[in-house]
Amino acid sequence: MLASMRLVTLLAVALGTTAQAASVSVRQDTAVDVPMATNLGEVENGFLVINKEDTEHGTLVWYAHAATPEPEPESDGKLNKRCGSNKVECDNSHVPRAELCAILLNDLEEAYFDLRTNPRSLCLSQGADRCCVSWSKTVNGLNGAHLHTAASQVFSTCVWYRAKSGLTRDTNLNGVCVTQCLSNRPDGCT
Repeated sequence: MLASMRLVTLLAVALGTTAQAASVSVRQDTAVDVPMATNLGEVENGFLVINKEDTEHGTLVWYAHAATPEPEPESDGKLNKRCGSNKVECDNSHVPRAELCAILLNDLEEAYFDLRTNPRSLCLSQGADRCCVSWSKTVNGLNGAHLHTAASQVFSTCVWYRAKSGLTRDTNLNGVCVTQCLSNRPDGCT
């Protein structure tokens, strides 16, 4: 519990909040009743595990749509004018653990994840807990930085302060307009 409180305090300082306010908002329960496919080639709710990497913070798992849909074509420029508002919506279902999401967001910002295999989600897992960033369409040429902006908006608006999951609508991912989600599951982002 002390280590968890230290992490909350560090995260709160990094986000410019007080530790007291942050600790009230963070979910303390860790039980998540979500079946998790984590072995390469396994399928979970129509999503195939395409890559897995053990890190010091947990296990990163990349999921792709099992039916392998064609990636969306890149925008002709008109899309960019009407897409990118990242309108945030919060929800009470599929709530991820805030500490895991903070680590995942840091990894997205700091590291260059080559997502050339056209995944539809990326999850960080620790035991039965996980935080996933997922998106509604297959997009070519993504890297971790493309996912960071919308995911951090959902994190600060929904996950951190309200202990909820969330999504952004009208999100521009490398020229394709998508819905992007932050939750405890790799699927369901439409």
